[in-house]
Amino acid sequence: MADIATPAVHSLRLQSSLKIGDGSPTGADNLYTDPAGELSVGYWVSDVTSMPVNYTEDEVCVILEGRVRLTAADGASETYGPGDHFFIPSGFSGTWETLEPIRKLYVIREKLTV
Repeated sequence: MADIATPAVHSLRLQSSLKIGDGSPTGADNLYTDPAGELSVGYWVSDVTSMPVNYTEDEVCVILEGRVRLTAADGASETYGPGDHFFIPSGFSGTWETLEPIRKLYVIREKLTV
C-alpha cells in the first residue's frame, strides 16, 4: 500500500495597518488571493457613505468597528455592528450604507467564467 502524503498546513496571520478615519473615504488591504484568483481575504475601511451595490461575488463580512446597513432592492434591511458577521450572496442588489466609520474583515469568492 502506498503512503499518501499529507499536505503541510500553511497559515496567514491577518494583520492590517488600515485605520478608520485616516482621511481616506475607503481603503482595502487585500492580504491573500488564491492562485486561481477566486478567493480573497483582507480588510476594508470606510467613512460614512451610501452607495448602490450589485454583488457578482459571495462575501463573508465581519464588522470589527463601526456600523453598516444593507438594504436589498425589495426594501428589506439589516444593520450590523462590531462583532457581527454576515454573508452577502452573489446576485444581491441594493444599498450599502456606512452609518459610522467601519473596519471589516472580508472573505470573497469570485465566480470566474472560463
